[in-house]
Amino acid sequence: MRSAKAAAVIGHFGGDKEFFDGQTVKTKYVFDELVRLYGANEIVAIDTYRIKRNPLKALMACSRAVRGCRNIIMLPAQNGVKVFLPLFRLLNIFKKRRLHYCVIGGWLRNMLEGRPFLTSCARKLHMIYVETPQMKGALQELGIRNTTVMKNFKKLTPVNADKLDSSPDKPLRVCTFSRVIYEKGIEDAINAVESINNEFGRTVYSLAIYGPVGDEYKERFMSLERDFPPYIRYMGTVEPSMSVETLKDCFALLFPTRFYSEGIPGTVIDALFAGVPIISARWESYGSVLNEGMTSLGYDMFDVKAFEKLLRDAALNPERLIAMRKNCLEAAKEYIPETAMRVLTRELC
Repeated sequence: MRSAKAAAVIGHFGGDKEFFDGQTVKTKYVFDELVRLYGANEIVAIDTYRIKRNPLKALMACSRAVRGCRNIIMLPAQNGVKVFLPLFRLLNIFKKRRLHYCVIGGWLRNMLEGRPFLTSCARKLHMIYVETPQMKGALQELGIRNTTVMKNFKKLTPVNADKLDSSPDKPLRVCTFSRVIYEKGIEDAINAVESINNEFGRTVYSLAIYGPVGDEYKERFMSLERDFPPYIRYMGTVEPSMSVETLKDCFALLFPTRFYSEGIPGTVIDALFAGVPIISARWESYGSVLNEGMTSLGYDMFDVKAFEKLLRDAALNPERLIAMRKNCLEAAKEYIPETAMRVLTRELC
């Protein structure tokens, strides 16, 4: 009788297409690190991309995973949670495999509240891995005790500390590096840079916007793009492996998110590996991820005037941000796969 494999990873791999969203990137990183640790023959991948086109095929793959793998590791998006938690609870009645759920983002508490059946399914899992202590506390308030913190991570090579730029070019280069949607504060970044440049009467900042444009935001963004001044440009998408190379010469990453429930945003990790300080809205877990005055400058969410003030002050005293660059590289060490994934691998049977 063949022995069971180490684990199956269920998440959005994207088929043969390239996706750069946080869910896809983290799913691939978790899978790749497990393959590195256990070998390719021991890890099974189940791709949820276009799952609605063939739900029976997906059901059979999940059933085979429970029969043939000692551990089931789920990384579903919000809609997938409603499907996979009950499904694997049912499929696991007889085999009693260890069910693991790696949460991407900080929205799970809000989804589970008022859904007692789904909450019960969550309590039956072996372990839920959340990105921040705030998320762990929020779930424990719902009576979900099987939680632990596993920080988000990326497979990146940090910039060499000796090559950090101590005299940035003028105008100062800032960027956004996330999905291009309203909720990520893209328009706040555009407006703030325009406001500062108008106030100084010259181009103090240039703004590069990187990332995929959300489908529902495309028309709005194209309208904005037509009116961009020369110092604001949309630069398209960047492969995850090229994030550090793309960011390393920036003066600062702008992260004016309007999502209070952000977990550990991948763009923040990219910036830390690139040795680039972050000017950010203070989302719920901001203080668990960034160190005010050491790796970042923060402002109260939605306070665009405070955002502009940080940019103004940074333009007048750029040395303050330049001095943060080595701190960012030091902080990046917390987000390497070998460190973060130990939390998960020690729970595998």
